Parts: sequence; structure tokens; C-alpha cells
Amino acid sequence: MSIKIFDRDTIRNIILLSRCLIIKHFVVACNEGKRISINALGTISALDAIGNREEIGRIAIVDIDDRSRLKRTANTMFQLDEEGQERPVQEPQIISGSLELANVNMVEEMARMINNNKLYQIYHKVIKGYATISEKQDELGTVS
Repeated sequence: MSIKIFDRDTIRNIILLSRCLIIKHFVVACNEGKRISINALGTISALDAIGNREEIGRIAIVDIDDRSRLKRTANTMFQLDEEGQERPVQEPQIISGSLELANVNMVEEMARMINNNKLYQIYHKVIKGYATISEKQDELGTVS
């Protein structure tokens, strides 16, 4: 199963499905038989069938001098204010085929989920017990 995250707008810019612009005016004309590769430094190259490499672009990998100048715009997007400065990362590294570490501790969240499930089962049994007692009371009727 693949999940579509990116799309193209009417003038072929790469955008998120939420219509936010990602890459503007980046077009790669790749002849048949060529492959695109991205190395660890962010260099985008076209490779032909015999291994000749032609650099066709570079991914800008930057850091922000003062992260407090980043302002949340929409969803998970941020925008740097006018006084903020981007600076290139000295030794960038793109790791192909991997995901960045999440801000969630998987073991801790799994333990919480198990604990919540146990609590749900306990409360369900208590409510079921009260319902059974109530049914028995209705069967016995009231004493007057």
C-alpha cells in the first residue's frame, strides 16, 4: 500500500496534498533509460545506462539561527519571519530509505495503550455487573 503525500499543481510545482508549495519550478527532463539518484549530501544526479552521472540539482539543507523566529502557519507548516536567518548545514546527511526518529516513545505509548485497554476491560466488567444486579432487582420486584 502506498500513501500519496505530494502532488503537482497546474504549473507543475511540487505541492503537499494540503496545497502547500514544496518545490517551485524544479523540472527534471530525464531521457528514457536514465535514473535519478540523490546522494547523502543532497546532490541530485541523473544516471544513464552505463553509469555516467550528471548533476542536475541540489537539495538545500539548512538550519535556522534562532528557532523562536519560526511561526506556525497551517497544519505542520512553519514560516521564518523577516529577521530570521537560514544557514547551510556544514555536513549534511540524507539517509536514503529511512525515516527520521519520531517524537514518540513507542515502548511507552504501547505500555499506555495496554494499560488503557486493561482499564477499559475492568470498567466494562463493573458496568456489566451493575447491569446484572439491576436486572435481578427488577426480577425480584419491590418490597412494600
